[in-house]
Amino acid sequence: MQTESTEKKTPDGINPERRKRIQLLKKVIVFIIASAILIPTGLCVFLGIQLFRVTEELKLLKEQNAIINTNTVETQDVPIDSEGQTPDENKEDVKKEDDISVPDVPTRKVYLTFDDGPSIYTDDILDILELYGVKATFFVVGSDDEEYAPLYNRIVEEGHSIGMHSYSHKYTEIYESLDSFKADVEKIRGFIKDKTGVECSLYRFPGGSSNSIGKEHIQEYIAYLDEEGIAYYDWNVSSGDATGVPLSVDDIVKNSTLELEKYNSAYILLHDSSTKKNTVEALPKIIETIQAMENTEIVPITESSVPVQQIIKE
Repeated sequence: MQTESTEKKTPDGINPERRKRIQLLKKVIVFIIASAILIPTGLCVFLGIQLFRVTEELKLLKEQNAIINTNTVETQDVPIDSEGQTPDENKEDVKKEDDISVPDVPTRKVYLTFDDGPSIYTDDILDILELYGVKATFFVVGSDDEEYAPLYNRIVEEGHSIGMHSYSHKYTEIYESLDSFKADVEKIRGFIKDKTGVECSLYRFPGGSSNSIGKEHIQEYIAYLDEEGIAYYDWNVSSGDATGVPLSVDDIVKNSTLELEKYNSAYILLHDSSTKKNTVEALPKIIETIQAMENTEIVPITESSVPVQQIIKE
């Protein structure tokens, strides 16, 4: 006896549950296919719109730039030659950047000057100057010590300037009268000529031109130097190494460099004598400080230098 199946079937013989699964699968497949088509299409449309916007913005910027240039540059027609330049008659009216000159900043000149030498430290001073490639000025006195004789010549041979600082450096004798002053100048001038071959034309008064010993006749001494073609130099920066109380190396450096920027021409007073060891030790730091300054150079006194004078000729 056959049993009748209880499973219901559609007219086409497919179970309803199975049909639903098939239909769902078809929908999923259709959705996937549609997505694969629509998403790239939509992305292309989106990118196309963005590209259009960017293009329009660039176009607008170009138009605005053209308007600005039109308002900035004179619009009248100007003939242009083959090299892209205006005619000669118009060139004078046009200033090029290359034609605009910037004023030169004057170089600060610093003069290292040493009084009272030569001494036991002169060789050391000259060695330091050579090490740093610096030229200085030595206002020397006379000396009968044969040990010092070669130093006068070394000063000159190594490119430094040599000047007179009297022969004896004895204030009361030098400044006693015009005749005594003349005699001392002639003696030191001849002495330097014999030692170096230099006809010296630089002078520094012992104590400076404002010294209290020679002040009574100072104008007579200045007039005599002028007649002889001798220029006298004082200083506007003092290292302080000539004071009665010995200064430390740091103090000498500070005094010599602290206010240099005030001057276009700075004449620093230093001393070359047997008691000035600290001056010698301070010299490298003085030079290094000056060389680190902008637009500044260390130079020797020459005939073209502008003298610093505490007392000037009346």
